[in-house]
Formats: sequence, structure tokens, C-alpha cells
Amino acid sequence: MDVLAKKLGTTFCNNAVFTIFWKNDENWSVHHVSKNIEQLGYTPEEFISGDLSYAGIVHPDDREKI
Repeated sequence: MDVLAKKLGTTFCNNAVFTIFWKNDENWSVHHVSKNIEQLGYTPEEFISGDLSYAGIVHPDDREKI
């Protein structure tokens, strides 16, 4: 994990805000997600393993904006 991800993870882990770093690929593959994503019913492992992508949880109407 890079330095920025570590700093953001520490900052946001105890808050309602979460961080997701995804790759600019067709599936928006995730390479980092903060542990507090569990507040939304997901685990970081689901994203890191590829079982879930960021695009998979974004409403289809919002994907173009993101």
C-alpha cells in the first residue's frame, strides 16, 4: 500500500467517509479500500479479491459522472 493510502486509511477509518482507490480499467478494479466500507455491508476483501468492483456499487445513472 502506498503512503497516501496509509495516511487516508488512518484518517478516515474512524469516520463515515471511506476511501476506494480503483484502477482506470473497464471494471474499475479496486486496489485499496478502507476497512470502514463495512458500514455499507461490504468487506475490503470483496473488492481486493475482484468479487466486487467500484463500478458494481455505483448506481448506473451516476457512473458517467464519476
